[in-house]
Amino acid sequence: PVSQNTINTIQFLVDSGAVGDDDETAWLWNDAAGLRKVTRKIIGGSKNGRDFRHMGNIYRYGRFGLPTDSALAHEWFMKAAEKGDRSSVAQAGWNFVSGRGVGQDVARGIGMVHDAADMGESQAFYYLGMWHSEGVYGLERSRYLAKMYLNAHLENPTTLSIFFALDRL
Repeated sequence: PVSQNTINTIQFLVDSGAVGDDDETAWLWNDAAGLRKVTRKIIGGSKNGRDFRHMGNIYRYGRFGLPTDSALAHEWFMKAAEKGDRSSVAQAGWNFVSGRGVGQDVARGIGMVHDAADMGESQAFYYLGMWHSEGVYGLERSRYLAKMYLNAHLENPTTLSIFFALDRL
């Protein structure tokens, strides 16, 4: 269930006009109508983790006139993770590892990032690859594991599309 405070915040975004049809900051959903649709779905009891992840990103980056709020962003990522959104599992795990918006719990965070990697989440592969390359957070410093995870990250179609786009610039 979504708290009344959350519903009020979402309703404020929609009713205040902070997200108008001409709002250029609606990049996250391509247009303001998409944002209104997502917020209405959450208020209506959405079961789609991606909708909750979008709210996490609003607070993570301080979009639509709202201040940056790492703790609230983490709450939204956790709600999305509970609904199976693999990107949010990785993000919430990173938050636990770094202590961003939540008390630091490295073991829980690494476990969540591993779970996201098991789900095929590219960002989780990146985190694990970097952490193994540096030997941080109690993980073995291993060139082999770092290369394995970073290669998995690079093999992701989304990651590849970014490199192809950059190559055209």
